Amino acid sequence: MKKILFSIIFVVTATTFFACNNGDYNANATSAANGSVNPLDVLDSTGFNWTGTDAVSAYVNGNFVHVDSTNAFFAFTGGANVITAFYGISRGFQLHLEDVYSNNIYPMGYSVTNRYVSFSDSIASGPITYFSYYGNVGQVQILRNDPTRIVGRFHFQGLDKINGTVINVSKGWFSLHK
Repeated sequence: MKKILFSIIFVVTATTFFACNNGDYNANATSAANGSVNPLDVLDSTGFNWTGTDAVSAYVNGNFVHVDSTNAFFAFTGGANVITAFYGISRGFQLHLEDVYSNNIYPMGYSVTNRYVSFSDSIASGPITYFSYYGNVGQVQILRNDPTRIVGRFHFQGLDKINGTVINVSKGWFSLHK
């Protein structure tokens, strides 16, 4: 009887440990992942209620990052709207948006590779890039996409697969001439 009881306790303990450490659940209260939008309760059109004034801006882990129009570029490449916005050496955003039309919200989360955002952050040993398609949640709302301008809002949770670090990007904004 003791062996059965100890076996049950071991299985419950091991299951609890692995459930909290396999990447699906982050028990660290200060992690950037906990500042992201809940993937089970994503934003609707009323949830996207912020604006911006720069060409590209967002909050990365709570820190405001903005890129003016002289350092942000639009290109239409391979059927995709591509926005590149850098504010330092190897620091900035790249948005790859295929098949996006005005007044629509599109997912940009885990395994969504036709619409994604990456954020690169430079460090002494080289840039670290966080991708929305590795994170649990992300969305982009296109406000305007016509021959002269593309305007939208975004948010995402990004993951660097090399180091396993997570960032939260919130209240993202872009407004660029084509």
